Amino acid sequence: MNNHQPPNRFKPAPMPRFEAQRLTDLKALQILDTEAEERFDRYTQLAADLFQVPIALVSLVDAERQWFKSAVGTDLRETDRTISLCGHVVAADEILVIEDALRDPRFAGNPLVQCAPQIRFYAGVPLHGAAGQPVGTLCLIDHQPRHLAQHELALLKQLAALVESELQRQRHIDQLRAEIERSAYFDALTSLPNRRLLSDRLDFALELASEQQQRILVAIFDLNNFSTFNKSFGRAAGDALLRAIAERLTQEFPPPTVVGRWRDDQFMLIVFQNDLSMEALGERLVRCIGRPFRVDDKMLHVGAKIGVSCYPDDAQDSHDLIQHAIMAMRPNPPATESSFRLYTPALERNRVRYYHVLRRLRRAIAVGQLTLAFQPEVEIASGCLVGAEALLRWHDPELGQVPPDEATATAEQTNVTHLLGEHVLRTACQQAARWREVCGRRLEVAVNLTATQLYRPDLVKLVADILGESGLAGSQLILELTESSLVEDIDTAVERMQALKPLGVRFAIDDFGTGYSSFAYLTQLPVSRLKIDRAFILAVSESAEAAKVVSGLVELAYRLQLDVVAEGVETPAQLAFLRQIGCNIAQGYYFSPPLPAEQFADYVANWKSA
Repeated sequence: MNNHQPPNRFKPAPMPRFEAQRLTDLKALQILDTEAEERFDRYTQLAADLFQVPIALVSLVDAERQWFKSAVGTDLRETDRTISLCGHVVAADEILVIEDALRDPRFAGNPLVQCAPQIRFYAGVPLHGAAGQPVGTLCLIDHQPRHLAQHELALLKQLAALVESELQRQRHIDQLRAEIERSAYFDALTSLPNRRLLSDRLDFALELASEQQQRILVAIFDLNNFSTFNKSFGRAAGDALLRAIAERLTQEFPPPTVVGRWRDDQFMLIVFQNDLSMEALGERLVRCIGRPFRVDDKMLHVGAKIGVSCYPDDAQDSHDLIQHAIMAMRPNPPATESSFRLYTPALERNRVRYYHVLRRLRRAIAVGQLTLAFQPEVEIASGCLVGAEALLRWHDPELGQVPPDEATATAEQTNVTHLLGEHVLRTACQQAARWREVCGRRLEVAVNLTATQLYRPDLVKLVADILGESGLAGSQLILELTESSLVEDIDTAVERMQALKPLGVRFAIDDFGTGYSSFAYLTQLPVSRLKIDRAFILAVSESAEAAKVVSGLVELAYRLQLDVVAEGVETPAQLAFLRQIGCNIAQGYYFSPPLPAEQFADYVANWKSA
């Protein structure tokens, strides 16, 4: 009955040139030799029902076999690849329809045609892995010849697309699971160990160190002014900088040292070496970070505050060891260059003091416990009183007299700085407005402004509101800024200062000569005066070099058409020297110590009548 058949021969499927990539894509699915799953079986059953065929398969073509993930109508689980019809589909990566295998010379002699399952009709659509390589087929088999209409072929393609999505979905799920597991322990941006993994590794390191009587060093640092960097260069540049730092740290501190990203712009090192001292680690980190980083074709210099702690000297467990390193890092003053600090028990006492002061400061602002003292500013040439600097004073029932610098520094690390700054500015303006009633003329009042206050977005509105409420003219208000606060983000600083100028407000650079002392930036800033730090004034009588510095600063200010205020004037000789070199204004104990508001009002009245 088979006298119409061609000779008994068949042609094995060719090996595709992309076989290695194809097999990699197949293995990545991690599906070979797994149990049957309903999510595939429902599609093979649906295909068999829709097309009225006895056999429907999800076939995956391995290196030497074809394996059936799902099969309807046969108990076979796999066959040799050389006789696989699906191998032809994979090799060509296109649909294959065989209407009658016995009449097709390529397949007539195939054992799967001659023997069970006696294939006469075959239609296979390629299935692809996550990388796009053909890995198998969704195929239909019938024991009778048949024709597949175009709409039926389109339907088979749609079913194959659904099966393919199931194949790739599991791969995507596995990838997502792996990513989630990795993200639990590694930082996505830098690929360094994250906070969780760092803590785990430190716990393990301390166990080993305890058994072997070794020392463990922990260093934590964060970048200076990183938020300003992000504002100036953009978030993408900030991310690139963090990656560059991570790369350098891993190069400079190879295993067994553990390098990780603790949080945000903070990095952490766990150092196992017994021969490396805390000081040496701090110095090594300073040198490492001190070299410029290349970011987007720019060479950038960054600084960091570094804290170092040691096991077993400073702590016995990972939590305390980390907290002590952070504690050592935080007290470092704001700066642009890198610096390090070692943990000492005194820092713990300072921390307790810090939180006590912060708690009491919040209360002091709320109940109006803070006061201001005013130190007179006198025009040297005429001897006229021109104004005063407002200075914070705080006597707390529990803490006693709290130094102004401590109160300001404590507030600066939290949002309390806005409350404190607003209180000082409002009180100073209110007092200065009352002086006109006492002396019959307007006196200036100088108020210190911290970096955090300078960069607050609503600064201009705040100053305008306070001037309006107090009745003080803007021309009577001088805001004093430190050099470090200005260079932190000079563009924003200039923007804020220019926005305040229409109110009549003027600006002074406080303690000039002690900070960056970059004359170049002076030309960019809309300032009207420089204040020379009292340390220079105290030294002019004893040091010729100090006298030269002060003379040079006054000459510089004269060339830039800026007034100069000398702080800390205490003797007639100092005043005579300042008069000789052309300094404009003097302030110091020679005239008066800082006075409470009521005493300053009396001082003004007596000055007028003197």
